Amino acid sequence: MQKKIIEFSGGKIQLESGNLARRTDGAVLVKYGDTHILCTVCCKKKVDPQIGFFPLSVHYQERFYAAGRVPGGFFKREGRPSEREVIISRLIDRSIRPLFQDDFLHEVQVICTLVSYDANFGVEIPALAGTSAALLLAGLPVKGATAAVRVGMDQGRYVHNTSHKESLERSMDVFVAGVREGILMVEAGAHEHSEEEVLGAILQAHEWMQPIIEGIEAAFGEKNTDAVWEDLSSTKNDYCKIIDKAVGKAFAEAYTLSDKKARDQKVQALREEAGNLLPEDAMPALSYAAISSIEARSVRERVAKKGVRIDGRDLSTVRPLRMETTVLPSVHGSAVFERGTTQVLATATLCNVLDSQIVDTVDGGGKQRFMLHYNFPPFSVGEAGRLGATGRREIGHGRLAWKAIAPVVPQEEKFPYALRCVSEVLASDGSSSMATVCGVTMAMMDAGVPLSAPVAGIAMGLIKEGKKTFVLTDILGDEDSLGDMDFKVAGTEKGVTALQMDLKIAFVEEGVLKTALDEARKARLHILKAMHKAQPNVSKDMHATAPAIRVINVPRDSIGRVVGAGGRVIKGLTSEFDVQIDIGQDGTATITGVGHKGVSGAVEAIENILYEPKKGDCGPAHVKQMT
Repeated sequence: MQKKIIEFSGGKIQLESGNLARRTDGAVLVKYGDTHILCTVCCKKKVDPQIGFFPLSVHYQERFYAAGRVPGGFFKREGRPSEREVIISRLIDRSIRPLFQDDFLHEVQVICTLVSYDANFGVEIPALAGTSAALLLAGLPVKGATAAVRVGMDQGRYVHNTSHKESLERSMDVFVAGVREGILMVEAGAHEHSEEEVLGAILQAHEWMQPIIEGIEAAFGEKNTDAVWEDLSSTKNDYCKIIDKAVGKAFAEAYTLSDKKARDQKVQALREEAGNLLPEDAMPALSYAAISSIEARSVRERVAKKGVRIDGRDLSTVRPLRMETTVLPSVHGSAVFERGTTQVLATATLCNVLDSQIVDTVDGGGKQRFMLHYNFPPFSVGEAGRLGATGRREIGHGRLAWKAIAPVVPQEEKFPYALRCVSEVLASDGSSSMATVCGVTMAMMDAGVPLSAPVAGIAMGLIKEGKKTFVLTDILGDEDSLGDMDFKVAGTEKGVTALQMDLKIAFVEEGVLKTALDEARKARLHILKAMHKAQPNVSKDMHATAPAIRVINVPRDSIGRVVGAGGRVIKGLTSEFDVQIDIGQDGTATITGVGHKGVSGAVEAIENILYEPKKGDCGPAHVKQMT
């Protein structure tokens, strides 16, 4: 049995192996306070010859018994993964995927199970630490240990966000994963912090995670001599030579076509030709990796030598923008946002706060008043595909857009509505999530939601050739898949509200991050200017079908007068004015109806019921003579 206690400024992490889940290739129980997570790794010893991709799957799952709770719902057991479980699964996946070479094709499954939960200690940091230790223990050929830290800001200084509650309460929550040499992945939310403050948080996180990385390597870094994996690198190199000799120049010419349809048709034909050049028994995934390698070289060399991209742009130009609002007549708020060939249709729906989403998690959950859902149908990339349940990618992209806009959504006291926004991706060619941020912002303004500031987003890319790096603004879909980085930044004119970075290379340096943030700000301000031109102000008039809502306070000792015996009074008001009246135990009364006339009438009627005459008050009266 191996045991390692790692001390760092955010607390103690204890890693244990050899006691639980002994039939796995690697199993580590990680303890962070009273939060305990069992991280397991299993890997197939032979490669499936028909596999078409690197089959890595990561699953984070929460057991409600971990917090002494019973799941809600009829079945009283954990069901499909919650949004929180999906987001954390993606965080772990995105942190470890760059550690594998593209010619490693053994199926790997990571499962992290929360078995004990301490609300004072979050789950993301120990889950990734345990996963990293389990990968090393299994002897998988990863590029060293990885770890993560969550950084917040308190009174102008950087602090650890050790718990989920702290990450919600503080104005900054930056989750950073990295290796000893640099940053691997970033997921951040902020309340309009400057680029300098966000960059400082990222760098501070990298410094704070070093003791965790060193501890994992010290305890689990010795190579597992029993682990044997197929080395496919030489085969891939042979395939690359065959393809390069036959169609290498043709690929380079195809990627000079600026028209996307013409380019896609030419590239697809060359891919089929290249595939026919390879042996019949060639693994699909290895063939794909070799073809992609030649394609990537064509794009990267043109950028490095000429500073020209696939569609003919320079490195910092944003594609043409087109925006339109009030495009759907029966919807409370709607907008179409286009950036190049990426297009989203965004809608905003207003409803009673009682319609807020109920969230059931191990830490108790609660209600979510602002909802944002992202849909990515197959036709958005010109394909016929299977429609099914909401995928991890859709949940992740929707959550990123939600994180970008949430800081500017008005509080319930100022705007007593629940909000559901939906982004329908109609065409995707680079960063539909950032187009969603722009489109949803405009749809909410069209619906009359008084946002504190409009939000826009942009995706940046990276090409690293030797010692030179080139940062690309507003990347295309091909530049995302053939490049080295996907770096999304959203925010207002004042500062950053959300950030997400994923890498395909081992790590990225401070200078590259700073350049990407600076260029992203320039692009964001350009887009915000165009959005202001298309939608200068928040709509003053709500849609005719939007609910009218008023919130008033009823003294607790007077609630009975408004409700009446058996609910007679409140039922009468509901019927007379065609409204819905909900009164909380604290006396907060919410009156909802279609049209302001009925709501205003109900409010006036309630105020009359609560009226207490005072000396000096004047008003009409009817005097009856008593007999």
